[in-house]
Amino acid sequence: DTKHGGGETPINYSNVNDTLRFDIMFQKLVGYSDHNILNTRGSPQNKALRWLTDYDNSNVDPNSDNLAQRYALATLFFATNEDLQPHDTSVMTKSDEGWHNHSDWLSGKGICVWYGIECPHRHIGGIKTARYDKDADVVKLLLDNNNIHGTLPKELAAL
Repeated sequence: DTKHGGGETPINYSNVNDTLRFDIMFQKLVGYSDHNILNTRGSPQNKALRWLTDYDNSNVDPNSDNLAQRYALATLFFATNEDLQPHDTSVMTKSDEGWHNHSDWLSGKGICVWYGIECPHRHIGGIKTARYDKDADVVKLLLDNNNIHGTLPKELAAL
């Protein structure tokens, strides 16, 4: 862990190379997933980690309180869309396979705007809403009637 006191400069994680970023996030997430499954290529957990480190345009800081939630939701998405890979941009165009509605999932947007995610209400522009482009604590998953198949991953406990 990077110390923020004692004259040490914190690491800017958005500028570290992919291998180091992967290793740092791996260590942060090993508390939520089994070490072996997290390291197994093709597992939903490994796909979620690869997405976070290599393809997530939000460039989440590994020390962020919201890292585990973004990871848990990405793991859910890959566990219930087994054919998708972390780099698969076709997720936005598939309509007859997988989830019926996956708006903003695996985008660089905050999880509170991802379809079916409800976060604590906030006042934005004078309007009280649970959907906003930020990462925050997930209060509810509202994904019924969405053609979701597969096993729910234990990582959802991080929500």
